[in-house]
Amino acid sequence: MDEFVADVLQHDFLDPVEDLDRLFTPERLAHIDLAATEIDAGRGLMSEQVDAELAKRRDEWLRQNPR
Repeated sequence: MDEFVADVLQHDFLDPVEDLDRLFTPERLAHIDLAATEIDAGRGLMSEQVDAELAKRRDEWLRQNPR
């Protein structure tokens, strides 16, 4: 996923995208399909779960790095 974002940032903001097919390689499509399958099976994360985990990690970091 990071490679996808980097590719978009490097190329698409500099030049208009004329060929979107280059962004959706077989590997990227397989990753998207796998993620969709996981979400459909109920194995995805709800935004509330992500928020809770980020808050927990933030609190841990703040405890370990007092100001």
